[in-house]
Amino acid sequence: TFFSRVFGYLRDLTITFFFGANTLTDSFYVAFRIPNLFRRLVAEGTLSSTLVPFFTKYVNSKDENSFKKFRSEVFSILVLVLIFFTLLFFFFSKEIVSLFAFGFSEDQLELSSNLLKRMSPFLFFISLSAFNMGLLNSKGKFFAPAFSPVMFNLAIILTLFTCYFFLELTIYSLSYAVLLGAIAQFLIQLPFISQNHLNYKFSLKTFLSEETKAVIKVLIPQVVGLGVYNLNILINTQFASFMEDGSVTYLYLAERLLELPLGVFAVSIATISL
Repeated sequence: TFFSRVFGYLRDLTITFFFGANTLTDSFYVAFRIPNLFRRLVAEGTLSSTLVPFFTKYVNSKDENSFKKFRSEVFSILVLVLIFFTLLFFFFSKEIVSLFAFGFSEDQLELSSNLLKRMSPFLFFISLSAFNMGLLNSKGKFFAPAFSPVMFNLAIILTLFTCYFFLELTIYSLSYAVLLGAIAQFLIQLPFISQNHLNYKFSLKTFLSEETKAVIKVLIPQVVGLGVYNLNILINTQFASFMEDGSVTYLYLAERLLELPLGVFAVSIATISL
């Protein structure tokens, strides 16, 4: 967990090294903030931690059939919700970007919208990774869930260096790097899911059991609470979009620095404690 946070800051350093702080990075960070904010609300912020106690109960009961049915139900609901948001980000990217950066020029708005379209599946894969994290943690397996974010950040770093030395490095390269990173984080967990007999499947037969309803009841207030907490991101980004070029980037990097002790120490300790 500690190293995943460290690699996150190495990722930010790499992006800043190649692109600096300008209108291009402002457009990228607004586009990146949108699925990343939903990731905080739906995925790593709430989903993984909420599901661990439910999953652990089934692990302790040793009722494998009920456990498989339950995790398949949660997976099915999650997939439907994620498909909805992915399509929403893709087809209404310009309108959504406007909510975050009303002060952008038409060119910046168009660029940020195109970047968001390319990154729209990011939320899908990163949220499924959080689901896998919850499953593995409930079995007492911590290496893969903790190491998988390293793969996300490492994939972004390697993609940027590959584009710089062998292809063409543009701001669109960065959006593809984010998407590749999310896919890498998801894929690295699958062998561990299989080894620990935690496979699941998509099914709509028994869609909402009492247990999945209980998960949703616990999940909703957590999402609302985090949503209010992260409202400042929306407001701050909106103000920064009216300021000089690079302001959104400076704001993002400053927030990342403030999150350094929280991410490296507090979140790591909280995850292991849970």
